Parts: sequence; structure tokens; C-alpha cells
Amino acid sequence: MQPLDLTKQAPRAPREQLGGLVMLPRTIDKLRAGLPGGNIGEYQISPGLSQWFLDELKLTEERLREVVASARDDDEVVTWIHTHTDPSTYAEANKRLSQRPIDDPADPAGGERRRKRYPVAADHPEMTTIFQMIEADDRDSFPSDLV
Repeated sequence: MQPLDLTKQAPRAPREQLGGLVMLPRTIDKLRAGLPGGNIGEYQISPGLSQWFLDELKLTEERLREVVASARDDDEVVTWIHTHTDPSTYAEANKRLSQRPIDDPADPAGGERRRKRYPVAADHPEMTTIFQMIEADDRDSFPSDLV
């Protein structure tokens, strides 16, 4: 796969799915940005939602990075993931990830940390999920890229 420059475009949206998994396209984009010639900018895998995604699938960032680096396209990554993870867990993982609250009781200091990293959340008290916060931040950061 070709490297990406995430200082010029946002990674794909957290709700976007590949192979039945939310966060997979976004995580692939971040990993591609970490390849030689790419630029991850202010994005990160860990800590954050991409790391939670990997944890849900019981995958390591290092191993998925190797897969992305050697894959020709998204389909090859999806095929690898489907053979190395349990597809019966995808629906529940998608639900947990997409509904994860900004103020997650499992991560008491996380809400404050997220609001500092994503100031857009302070302007929108109606936002309750991390997905909403990330999508709003991407729209603010790259308004011409997103419809």
C-alpha cells in the first residue's frame, strides 16, 4: 500500500467499515501514514480509539502495520484480519467502539484528556460519543475534504 500524508487529509471516518469492522479503514490509514514516505501528523494509534480497536480484535499495532505495509490494497488487509481474528466478535466490538462515551467511566481521566486534545467537544455539549467528537474534529481540521 502507498503511504498517506495525514497533514493533508483526514483518515477515513471512524464509522466507515471494511470487512464488517468500524475503525478498520481509519486504522489502516493511520498505519499507512506511518510507512516510509508518509506523515501521520497529529494522529496516533495509541493511546486512543485505534488502539481500542486493535485490543478488541486481539491484534498488535506492530503486526497489523506489517500486514498493511505488505498488502496491495484494503482487501488483502481484510482477508488477513478475517483469518486471524474471530468474526463472531465483530458486531459486539463495533457496538462498543461506536457507542464509547467521551466521558467513559472505565477511563475516568479520559474525558478531560479527550476534551483537551479535541477542543471541538467543548463547543458541542450535545456530543456524547468519541466517534462524534472525532468526526467533528476531522471536519474542522479538513473542511474541504469532508462532505
